Amino acid sequence: MDLRNNLFRYATSELSQDAFLCWLASFALEDAKPDRALQACAHELLECFVPSLKDSPFAVMDIERQVGHIDVLLTVVSRDRTYKIIVEDKTFTSEHDNQLQRYLIQGQNTWPDCTVCGVYYKMGFQSDLSHVKAAGYQIVTREQMLNLMAKYRDQTTNPIFLDYYNWWSEYHRQTLLYQQLPLARWNSQQILGFYHFLQTGGFAADHHVWMGYGYVSNPKGGFEGLWMGLHDNQFILLDVSCSLYLQIEPQWNTERQEQTFPICLKLSLDEIKSTSVSAKTIRDALIYDSPGRYCLIDFQFQRPARMRSGKHITIGEYTRPSGETAAQFQDTLAAAINDYRSFLQKVQSLAP
Repeated sequence: MDLRNNLFRYATSELSQDAFLCWLASFALEDAKPDRALQACAHELLECFVPSLKDSPFAVMDIERQVGHIDVLLTVVSRDRTYKIIVEDKTFTSEHDNQLQRYLIQGQNTWPDCTVCGVYYKMGFQSDLSHVKAAGYQIVTREQMLNLMAKYRDQTTNPIFLDYYNWWSEYHRQTLLYQQLPLARWNSQQILGFYHFLQTGGFAADHHVWMGYGYVSNPKGGFEGLWMGLHDNQFILLDVSCSLYLQIEPQWNTERQEQTFPICLKLSLDEIKSTSVSAKTIRDALIYDSPGRYCLIDFQFQRPARMRSGKHITIGEYTRPSGETAAQFQDTLAAAINDYRSFLQKVQSLAP
């Protein structure tokens, strides 16, 4: 799809997203400009934000932006009830500093006679939405929004509506190309699409691991990582609480112009209270046997070229090739999980 003249190629900030949501919601105002498709879409969007609105007629009375740090604030009247709908718009960022709960409490204190509702509008990826759910927010995802807009795209010629739909539809299409492209050609969109599939498509549950993903910063520029581990992945070594997990650390090979996907075995350490024990001491006690042999080779992990000491330490890199396709990579990940599980069970059996 040619997006060179698409408005949202240039309007990329969350403020632009806020403006679009306000603009679309404005077609549910009582005195809205007559446009059947956009009016119907706006009403359905509001019903998606607050499902209880489906039960009775309603109208948007006011649309505000950046009210007390709230991205979008919609005032909706339905019969004898007034709703204050707080919309937190996150494109590629996530919630922070307990902001969602604060906004709800702020709203309940400010509008005690209104029904205050929270909406978390997420067009990008986010692996952990537990805090959003705990705060009681209605989550609206990219898939939901595209499915909603798809009903009306052939009923309107409005360029703003179509540009927004086409921009995010193409983004979504790009995230699914991991199913077709070889691993070496994946960009961040395909990587995140693959991670999302692993987490939500049954892979994590089938292999009995917890899983998360997101951007990991480092001095070399960072990467989109995925981390996973057994639910019981802890043990005690030299009186320090430790845990083991796996992490995918994509690397762009500049010379070969391709993406690689090392699967790293990571050691995580809790606070070390004793001055006689260091992270290096614990690391070495774990990975070397009594003759000083690197024991992880027995579990298909090779010693990293460089091993640092810190709270999270890479102690091994999986030796089996990632493969060329998403399906082959899944097989490699499944094998890595099994070998990781075997090593962890050995360590836990020896721990005091």
